[in-house]
Formats: sequence, C-alpha cells, structure tokens
Amino acid sequence: NPVVYNKQVFKDAGLDAENFPKTWDEFIKACKAIKGKGIVPLSVGGKEGFGGAWLASYIGIQNYDSTADMMAPAVGKAKYTDEKYAAWWKKLGELRDNQYINKDYNSIEFYQAQDNFKKGNAGMTLTVGSGAVDVVKTRGTDKVGIATFHTWGAGKYAGPLQLS
Repeated sequence: NPVVYNKQVFKDAGLDAENFPKTWDEFIKACKAIKGKGIVPLSVGGKEGFGGAWLASYIGIQNYDSTADMMAPAVGKAKYTDEKYAAWWKKLGELRDNQYINKDYNSIEFYQAQDNFKKGNAGMTLTVGSGAVDVVKTRGTDKVGIATFHTWGAGKYAGPLQLS
C-alpha cells in the first residue's frame, strides 16, 4: 500500500519532493522538517481500528522473515515483548512523542485522516491504490507524490513487500 505525500509541503520544508524518504532516519528528518513548518507530518485515523492495523502493516512487519514470524507470539512460540515484535512500538512511540502524527488520531476514522491530507492539512497519509488515485484526482499529479513506506527493520519484510 502506498504513502501519498504533498510535494509542496515537502518543498516548503526544504525536502526533495521527488524522492520520498527511504530509511527511518530520513523519514524522521522529513517529519521534523514538516512539523517545523506548522503542518502535521503524517495524518492517520485510528477511531475504528484501521489506523493501528495499517501502521502495523507498514512498520510492524519489518523485522519478520515469514508468516510464521507473524503468528509466533499468538501461538506461544514467542512473546510480543521480544525485541523482534516490540521494536516497531518504539518507532510508533517516536512518531507519537514528537507529534509527527495528528493529535486527534484516536478521534477520527482512517478515511477522515486521508480527507485531512486531501485538504492540505498534512504532509503525508497512508492509503490503498484506489485511494492514491483519488488523491491524485483531487490534488493533481503535480502536487502529489506516491511512494512505498521506508525501510527500518532487518527482516525479509522490511521495506516494500515483495511477494514471491
């Protein structure tokens, strides 16, 4: 699933609007720069639960090598507190603690967060392919970038998901 981003917000924050961050450090640097311009870096809605699931799919799986890794804590073969499974919560906490995610995250739905982005109230948001098409139609091809989420983990599922 892609991330959509506002190219003008990136430019105004001194970022390269044609090259979305490829690593966690680059992503955090971009978030800091965007926040410095008074704009919410990443608009996400979690009221109905989708936002958390999406963040887990973008960030949470990056230390996994297989679907068995994903299931291991649920079947008692690992603990959710093991570093492999807990590291992504630290990443999410970094976004929260630095206010790189909208403060009303738990009060708005996933698609309301996307609407906030379409209105120009955020630098980035998470979406699906059809959502990216809608954003491009709403904002314009010259104003919206579409990218895969950056890499931070060391597992086979780090970075853009490759199906084999």
